[in-house]
Amino acid sequence: MRAILHYLQKNIASRYLWLAGRVWKYLPASARSLPLSILYGAHLHSLVLRFADRRQNHSTFFLRNRAELELMRRLVARAAHGSRMDVAVFACSKGAEVYSVAWALKVARPELTINIHAIDVSPDIVEFAKRVFILSKTVFFITNRGTRRI
Repeated sequence: MRAILHYLQKNIASRYLWLAGRVWKYLPASARSLPLSILYGAHLHSLVLRFADRRQNHSTFFLRNRAELELMRRLVARAAHGSRMDVAVFACSKGAEVYSVAWALKVARPELTINIHAIDVSPDIVEFAKRVFILSKTVFFITNRGTRRI
């Protein structure tokens, strides 16, 4: 009986959240900032925390944050010739962000020594990324000037 009640409660809540999300999405910003709307938004948030199936999303892609990569390229341009740079990447996922950072820095400064540390909360994803990096001890990136070794 308890399982049936939980199923019904979750099913009704998910339909309610879907409808409320559609309404909230099209509500004007001026109406969303009213105190009653803020309370309603907090109520919706508590329902999402209670009933929604929440899972970590491991999807990522290369060169995702181009503004960040451009900023790194400008900062690395200031470094002295032959210097070393330490980079930390948090929430590295499968490693696309790490490869993107390495590529951006090496294209900007090929002689730069880069020491990258990457971390993620998911042990499975960290193991996947380690296997990828072990398989590719020598990494090649294709640029408009040809292939470069990192």
